[in-house]
This record gives sequence, C-alpha cells and structure tokens, in this order.
Amino acid sequence: GAYSPSIDQGGVGFVIVKEGVKIFSFSKMFKHTTNQRMELLAMIIALESIKTQANIKIITDSMYLVGTLTKNWKRKANLDLWSRLDKAIEKHLNVQLEWVKGHANDQFNEEADKLAFNASKQIS
Repeated sequence: GAYSPSIDQGGVGFVIVKEGVKIFSFSKMFKHTTNQRMELLAMIIALESIKTQANIKIITDSMYLVGTLTKNWKRKANLDLWSRLDKAIEKHLNVQLEWVKGHANDQFNEEADKLAFNASKQIS
C-alpha cells in the first residue's frame, strides 16, 4: 500500500508468486484514503483474488498488518476493512504473515511497492 498526502490519493499493489514464479500482479488507485487503509486493502484484494482455498504466505513490509495480526495490536481504526480481512482469511486453509524490511531488495516486495506507489500517483 502507498499514500500520497499531497493529492490525498493512495494505491495498492501486490504480486502473487507460486513456487518462486510470478503468476499475477495487480494495482489500483483509491482517493481520500490513508496509508493504513491501502496496506489493508492490498492484503484483502490479494486474498480475495485467490478463488480456491489455499495455504498462503503473505510477505509484507507493513508492521501495521504484521503487528495487528500476529502481535495482538489493538484494532482502533479501519474496522470495516479489518472485518473484511478476517472474512478473506477465513476462506483459506492457512494464512501466514512474514515481515520483510521495505526497500531491502526483496524482488517481489519491491515490485508490489512500485505497483502501489505508481497507482497512488495515477491521474484520474
């Protein structure tokens, strides 16, 4: 997820990888949002785009997602999206999260970040 406060616009981007090979990528721009909402929506849309039940590993540089889902951080905002995320997770066999440092040369994380950033700058 990415957010450009100067234009109050964000973007989501993700890459789906199977056995080390990219099989799908996605990005979309959203107006009047926040960075946290974009991080949540990226994970939600990624999970919702996988139509069959699966074991999934989400690799993200978002401490907001990792902390809330694995460290019991309180859900104080974006409750609509947290509810949607819970439903998306329930549709799969197992969903694991792995945190990676952003901009640290993780190929697919870098690609997802670029997709989200570019979407956040799109002119509508």
